Parts: sequence; structure tokens; C-alpha cells
Amino acid sequence: TGGGDAWIVGGTGSDEIASGEGRGYILADTGLMTFDGEGRVTEITATDDGSYGDDTVTSGDGEDWIVGGAGADVITDG
Repeated sequence: TGGGDAWIVGGTGSDEIASGEGRGYILADTGLMTFDGEGRVTEITATDDGSYGDDTVTSGDGEDWIVGGAGADVITDG
């Protein structure tokens, strides 16, 4: 993603996810993102439905919430 805020869900399978300089909310597998009434993320929860993969997540500078979920995930926070 670019330099703005990003809401990213990788979903099933093995994913390669990279976020930029802004605030990132990243869920590498399946799950839920909960938002408050003003659209701010308050919780990220992974669910194990058996469709996960081995994900690679790289985030840039900025405030990031990252949930890998199941599998052999590699997470690098900038």
C-alpha cells in the first residue's frame, strides 16, 4: 500500500502483504475487524477455519496492528 492508512485482510492461502508509511490494520488470515461508531478499529481477531496459509507481512513506519493468525507466518514491523 502507499503512505495512507490501510485496512488489509489477506484471507485464505499464503499471502505476501506489505503496508506503507501510514497506520496499518493487518489481518493476515481470516477473522474479524471490529470498528467503533467513528470508524476506528478497536479489535482484530483471527479465526482458524482451516483455510490459513504461511503468510509474510512487512509493515512500514507508522502505528500498526498486525495479527498473523494460524500457520508459519513471518511478520516484520517497520
